[in-house]
Amino acid sequence: MDIGFNSGSFWRFYLDRFSVENISALSVPDARVLELSCRDEKMVDQYINEDLAKYSNFEIFTIHAPIMAYGENETTYRVFDKINLLARKFNARNIVFHPEPIPEWSVFDRLRDLPVSIENMDETRMVFRSVSEMKELLAKYKFGLTLDLQHCFVNDNTMKLAADFHEALGDRIVEYHISAYSPVFFHVPLYNSNQDVIIRALKNKNAIIMIESTFDKPEDAAMELAYLKNKLE
Repeated sequence: MDIGFNSGSFWRFYLDRFSVENISALSVPDARVLELSCRDEKMVDQYINEDLAKYSNFEIFTIHAPIMAYGENETTYRVFDKINLLARKFNARNIVFHPEPIPEWSVFDRLRDLPVSIENMDETRMVFRSVSEMKELLAKYKFGLTLDLQHCFVNDNTMKLAADFHEALGDRIVEYHISAYSPVFFHVPLYNSNQDVIIRALKNKNAIIMIESTFDKPEDAAMELAYLKNKLE
């Protein structure tokens, strides 16, 4: 399976996600994928300037783009140029965008040669939580779908929403985000959550599986990956 972690998984433990210690903690056996999580344009710049040798333990890279109101303006053009550079540097398999704050989708033509996907939103957002909203957007554009199963869970803890996403848009799913839910830290480990219903909702094991759980100690990553793989086998 193409499975791995978000680069910010240890944000409570390692303050610097570009540190060798953080990258090493994410380099557990069988973690083939790393999602480069970019909170803002500055982080995009930092990844562009990173030494690829630091990331040699990973085979596949994805990018979580900054959450911004992208539109036809100079700021967006500049950030998109940088995302192009970053995607080509790491040969990114997928570039994830949050759709909720985006007012002008026409600007995404600037990324037409890149593998862009759109993520479904959680209960804190007013839009792009439902199948119908995501289906309408994906009918207009050739984006993939990054299905966040924890976001499905907080919108519908029966996980019927996830089943409906698979039925309507299963052929567009290129990546999953998976974690358990806590009202304190939102994305927390599955291995001690009693929320296996989230794992059972994952249907396409050929898609990239990105663990979005956040951890308090280095050994948590290996424990989470082992738990998830055991439940998926």
